[in-house]
Amino acid sequence: MIFNTHKPTPLKPVFLNSIPKSGTNLLIQALSGVPGLKHEPTATFFNSYEYPMNFYRLGKVRNGNFAVGHIYYSEEWSRMLRRLQMKQIFIIRDLRDILVSLCYFIVDKPQYHTMNQLRTYLITHASTPIEQIRLLMTGIQDGDFYYPDFKTWISPFSGWLNDSNTLVVRYEQLVETQESRTQAFKSIANYLDDGTWDKKTMSMIVSSMEANVDPRFCGTFRKGVIGDWKIHFEQQDIETFNKIAGTALRDFGYK
Repeated sequence: MIFNTHKPTPLKPVFLNSIPKSGTNLLIQALSGVPGLKHEPTATFFNSYEYPMNFYRLGKVRNGNFAVGHIYYSEEWSRMLRRLQMKQIFIIRDLRDILVSLCYFIVDKPQYHTMNQLRTYLITHASTPIEQIRLLMTGIQDGDFYYPDFKTWISPFSGWLNDSNTLVVRYEQLVETQESRTQAFKSIANYLDDGTWDKKTMSMIVSSMEANVDPRFCGTFRKGVIGDWKIHFEQQDIETFNKIAGTALRDFGYK
């Protein structure tokens, strides 16, 4: 790939996969800063199971574009990405921060999602944020209304952690320090490299990614704080979370 021309050679399509509320939009901004790569807004994937249609749509993503989705792990999805020679970047975050952020997202930003029935239930059955968080943590079974406990909701993503075609990026790397963010972007650039980027080109790409990140322009951004769960969780919540999703927390590399 050559960057001293006005139109760099486009990269092969990339798939940005994420757990909801793990920093998707931040990484969209970063990838959009890579010359020769841009976000294709119509290429979004939220249904993990419609394999023929998903394969068809993934195949339509052109060189120089990346698709985005919240897709559970399955052997079928892994094979589809390999058949299409599509690299995948999977962003994760401390599961407890995901839970807190998800709750606020559902309750406070209905314009960005279709979980209206769940939002109504949370608002009518819990009067404070921590009570609403607890409902999402333990799950809901109320007559015909069901929502899974947090471990059941999060665990299907875990297979991507060990997928050899996938680069795992931690949200914390992107916001903890400038040094950690730079290192994360270097890892991404190395992963995307088709073997033609020299050291100078790599440095330029990383700088371009950093310059393109601005959380103020993420519509679903709330706080983005590492460890925000500590402000919300009481001791009983820590114990309940560990009982329900402690194994998942460790599987994702958090403690």
